[in-house]
Amino acid sequence: MKHTAAVVFLGCLLLLALALPSRAGEDSEPFARWGLFAREQGAENMIAWMRCSLGAILAGTRCTRPPGFAAPPFYGQFGIFVTVMKNGRVRGCYGAFDHRTDRIEELLRDYLRGALKRDRRYRPLEAFEAADAGIVVTVAGRQVPVDDIDRIDPANDGVAVTFESGEKWVFVPAEIGSVEHLKRRLSGREILQLNVFKAVTIKSQPGKVGK
Repeated sequence: MKHTAAVVFLGCLLLLALALPSRAGEDSEPFARWGLFAREQGAENMIAWMRCSLGAILAGTRCTRPPGFAAPPFYGQFGIFVTVMKNGRVRGCYGAFDHRTDRIEELLRDYLRGALKRDRRYRPLEAFEAADAGIVVTVAGRQVPVDDIDRIDPANDGVAVTFESGEKWVFVPAEIGSVEHLKRRLSGREILQLNVFKAVTIKSQPGKVGK
């Protein structure tokens, strides 16, 4: 079934060299482990380390803060996307379903740099904006085709869209907000494939933002 949609400028930027459909099936136990991790101190340490890395990337320096986390397995199983937020708005998003390394710190640093430097759809974040910028890490499960956008749970689902032109875009939950909001961004252009994937969202909780 074809869907009608507009040119999307707010979807997460796929790492094009690696933007292939997820080859591994979603294993419920490893995915559940990511859900648990998102509520643990290790996740807070990860986001704090990424905030340090964000400031260092923009300032051209080096983050000396140790990562301080041990993440669950992801390589060959789950997509990873990094979103940079400012005042509730997306300022860059970058990631992939398949990855060039199984080293999580290296991968997160690379995708963070991509969100800051390679996503040309957004005004780049500047160094003076780094202090209160937000970082969201999305762990993406197996993609499943859907033909009804109203079946999407915007709090827990991400969306992968393939347009008639061959372009591919990914929306993580942090970008979707609501189904109606997503629909407003998908109007006027033919969609060949609409996939949904379960997502674990990791971000700093109020009062726990790392410095």
